[in-house]
Amino acid sequence: MDYSLLNDIRPTVYLVSPSMVQISQAESAASQCDCVTLAYDSLDGFLPYYDDTSPNCIVMYVVDSPDVAITAISKLLSRFPLAQVLLCVTNWQVSDIVRAVKSGVADVLAIESDIVRLSNALLTSLKKDRFNRSKIQLDIPQTMIEQLSSEEATIFSLMIQGRTTKQIGAELDLSVRTIHYRKKSIFMKLGVSDRNEAVEMVRRLRRSPENRRLPEVSNALQDMSA
Repeated sequence: MDYSLLNDIRPTVYLVSPSMVQISQAESAASQCDCVTLAYDSLDGFLPYYDDTSPNCIVMYVVDSPDVAITAISKLLSRFPLAQVLLCVTNWQVSDIVRAVKSGVADVLAIESDIVRLSNALLTSLKKDRFNRSKIQLDIPQTMIEQLSSEEATIFSLMIQGRTTKQIGAELDLSVRTIHYRKKSIFMKLGVSDRNEAVEMVRRLRRSPENRRLPEVSNALQDMSA
């Protein structure tokens, strides 16, 4: 895992389950992602200790009914909108999974999922968490982000930080050809011809009264244009 966007802070995986077997499985998956793990036996016990200011992911093993679980998760996400929540469930209907995803859950896995699948789901959620935090840190104007798909927004965030096509591909496990294709789509949607024009557009939008402009962002953009 590359923590460069997070000041080299190791992410925390919060594990919520009354079962030590499930906690042990999740800890094994988290260790493959080089994360710090904290375990709690219930959502009520977890909430007072949750820190949404640092990179993290929440893994919850659901023992309640889908209705109860989704209601609880919706309340959690309304309070902590950046939270990346992975649910591990048993015998849920497709309609329940769809409801959970619509409520903002990052992914829904079967409790019986193996460590490799859980680890991959964790990595995906941590990348999304990192991107969400980088948007805040870099203050990318929302008017630009809304035009792009999730994958394009991630590539765009890395691109305006000065990452090369090869570096972006390696970081996102995508081919150079795919990154080239996505960049063309980004430029077309934003109405620019290259990265320099995209950086200038970011700079121009940040000057508008409704957008903050962080000093470190200004310096980073000046370095990119040098």
